[in-house]
Amino acid sequence: MKLIVILQEEQKYEEALPFCNEGIIIEPRNIELLLNRSNLLIKTRRYDEAIQDCNQVINIDEGNALAYYNKGCARALMSNGEEAISLIRKAITLDSTFHEKAKLDPDLAELRKTQIL
Repeated sequence: MKLIVILQEEQKYEEALPFCNEGIIIEPRNIELLLNRSNLLIKTRRYDEAIQDCNQVINIDEGNALAYYNKGCARALMSNGEEAISLIRKAITLDSTFHEKAKLDPDLAELRKTQIL
């Protein structure tokens, strides 16, 4: 897991993905791995796959704020503003720290121009 985090910090997203994939094969319900992979998939513009991982986390843990947040980011980057806003608001309701994160997240920049978060 540490290697995945290091590669993410170095913005080596494509290099980190195989490590997440291997871990998920071994532990398909590992929420941390699924969330890490969803973030990597967003960074590599594979939004539909990221949303699938987020949905899988939500099926395991309905109250996982990060899953809603990542899904909202993916939807925002897909120009699906209304759904993105709803998902980001759900994340904020579950964990108020996402309010500040949403104000600064570059994935939500276009959304902030047209919508109130």
